[in-house]
Amino acid sequence: MKNIHVRSCAKDSAGPGRVLAPRDVCPDTGLARLSYGQARALPDRHTAVGGAAGSDWDLHEWRHSGLTHLGEAGVSLLMFMAKNQGRRRPGWKRTLGSGTLTTGPSGPFSGCRQHARNFPMPHVRISEALRALVFEPDPNEELRQVLDRYYAPDYTHRSDGKTLSREEFGGMVARVRSQVTNGAVTVLDELRDGSTYAERHVFHITLENGSTQSREIAIFGTFAEDGRFQHLSETGFDIDADETH
Repeated sequence: MKNIHVRSCAKDSAGPGRVLAPRDVCPDTGLARLSYGQARALPDRHTAVGGAAGSDWDLHEWRHSGLTHLGEAGVSLLMFMAKNQGRRRPGWKRTLGSGTLTTGPSGPFSGCRQHARNFPMPHVRISEALRALVFEPDPNEELRQVLDRYYAPDYTHRSDGKTLSREEFGGMVARVRSQVTNGAVTVLDELRDGSTYAERHVFHITLENGSTQSREIAIFGTFAEDGRFQHLSETGFDIDADETH
């Protein structure tokens, strides 16, 4: 596939002379997509009220505020569900303009920050956690930050007859991440009933030594009050590479 040179107006998205693959370019604007780090830094820079530390918005707050206003506007349930669930994963890529976003009492988004704080957190999904932790990790994000996003501080993980604390689980993830070069996960079944969670997926990974592994995994667990995982128990077995169910 032919690479595309970044247009000069995309200076916030790529350095001068940088060559991007087509997947890194917005098909609608032709501008370079932001990295995960830039997608966090730019809202911080443009939404801080008077430059005060801690007054900026993050991407999750923008999303939760938008969902709150949709609910207040009485949008249909289908539209609300599409907005709430129709996303790949929490690590978003966005192409932003250079205009300043205004918050605070006199700004067009006045009051939204409180909505964002009060809106119930959406429940995380194991497929999103796997992509962020192992299969598609953001090189600019520490493992600890990803764990904080998906797993409660007192999270426990049970696998192969052994229960791990979150710290031990993080160590296991770090070892796996160092061995995996790429991977993909396909969700087969997923169910949430209150704080109870069940999911079944298959994953295919390629290791540093060139070998591949495919497994089917079943997971059962619970959510913490903030929507992060409180506990997960998993079991699985190897499958052929072309199996998906």
